[in-house]
Amino acid sequence: GSAVLNHTFEGAKKEQPNLKGAVGVGTWYTSAKFDNVVVKDLATGETLAEDTFNIFSKSKWDFATDGKWKIKKGALVNTTTDMAYSNTGSVAYFGDTSWDNYTMTVEATKLEGSEGFIIPFAVKDIDNNIFWNIGGWDNTVSCLQKIDAGAKSDKIVGTTKDITIETGRTYEI
Repeated sequence: GSAVLNHTFEGAKKEQPNLKGAVGVGTWYTSAKFDNVVVKDLATGETLAEDTFNIFSKSKWDFATDGKWKIKKGALVNTTTDMAYSNTGSVAYFGDTSWDNYTMTVEATKLEGSEGFIIPFAVKDIDNNIFWNIGGWDNTVSCLQKIDAGAKSDKIVGTTKDITIETGRTYEI
């Protein structure tokens, strides 16, 4: 062609979801320990909640699924690799369902098992949340997944990366 035509292209407008909710930690078929959980408001920098597991309050955490969760040597530990298959894995939830615009950090160490970690966020309840699956699919993939009305999604498109979680190594997530 010898002519350039004037054109305008406008893509579809997608509304940004309001991701509100509590947070959590968990595993699938893996024993792991979690420590130094901190949740901060991104707008103000205020610490919304934290737990170092030195003084444990069961009222802070909701152990929503199976697993054998204990406080050991100042960390929250899922002490077993055994579990019944579920859409959530073995997860402990923490926080307030009204939280939004926050960041969460946690130190996580895989102790044994075939997978890595689950980091739930935007947790409305056990049947409605988003989670970061780190070391899923037999410890080969990191991706986001969603539980909506109790149904778990596959890997969310555009969030998948190859990864392997090392046993005994502590990760700051």
